[in-house]
Amino acid sequence: MGDLGKTTLVQHVYNDPKIEDVKFDIKAWVCVSDDFHVLTVTKTLLEAITYRKDDSENLEMIHKKLKENLSGRKFLLVLDDVWNERREE
Repeated sequence: MGDLGKTTLVQHVYNDPKIEDVKFDIKAWVCVSDDFHVLTVTKTLLEAITYRKDDSENLEMIHKKLKENLSGRKFLLVLDDVWNERREE
């Protein structure tokens, strides 16, 4: 459901100085396009936390890299504008 203020609420939390006190190792904000695709979303997340482009088209490899970068670390990830009417995805 749109226009309920979800993004505004999360922006306040994400930018709140109290969140800085939590000392997240990684903070990333990713806007998900209308054309939801699991590989694209996962790659975008990986690129947001590594600051490097990844040209792989293998979802399993991207998941592995994402796991390697997040494992054992405290992180805050925001997926904004996630819209998908296909529940299986």
